[in-house]
Amino acid sequence: SPTDATVSVTFGPPICVFVNPTVSFSPSSQWAYAGQSLSYNLTLTNNNSAACPSTTFTVTPTLPAGWSQTPASISLSAASKASVTQSVSVTSATSAAPGFYTLTEMTTNAADAAYTASASATYNVLPPDPNPPTISLASPVDGATVSRNTITTLTASAADDVGVSLVSFYVNGNLQCVDSTSPYTCAWKVPSAKGKTYQLQAKAVDQAGNI
Repeated sequence: SPTDATVSVTFGPPICVFVNPTVSFSPSSQWAYAGQSLSYNLTLTNNNSAACPSTTFTVTPTLPAGWSQTPASISLSAASKASVTQSVSVTSATSAAPGFYTLTEMTTNAADAAYTASASATYNVLPPDPNPPTISLASPVDGATVSRNTITTLTASAADDVGVSLVSFYVNGNLQCVDSTSPYTCAWKVPSAKGKTYQLQAKAVDQAGNI
């Protein structure tokens, strides 16, 4: 009319807009000996707009030569604005020299490879450790008498120049317990047979695998 006009505005359906994802790789730094495996957590966040359906991302690791990752290939799906975490295990080459090595995880939108993100962490290879741990079986003492059908606590004292990983307890060569925390103990159920002699043994393993 000469004084006003009516305008009608119609909104179409929401539009899906792809955005680069966000990815983190943790912990950022760990130590191990050559040939050992370390666990890392890969966390991916889908930053696509809310109108986008759940999106699949492929994850490709970049590792030093001779190294491996389990799982070797990863496919992660996440709804828009949601996060998902995948645990991976990285094993260094047995020939890896002591030093700092960078592990990189590249994440790519499977629907459009232009949208990517990457994250890195460090695997620190320790110098070789040729020295085995020391260990003594503190209790029961050699020649001790124990009662039948009772629980006897085996106690061991172990030490290492780098660190003790675990202590295993054996009775007549048969594994009874494994303890990874000092003080190292094992609850042994003494059999009911009379007049028996048992050989008790404790083995310590250090972080390098020395026994």
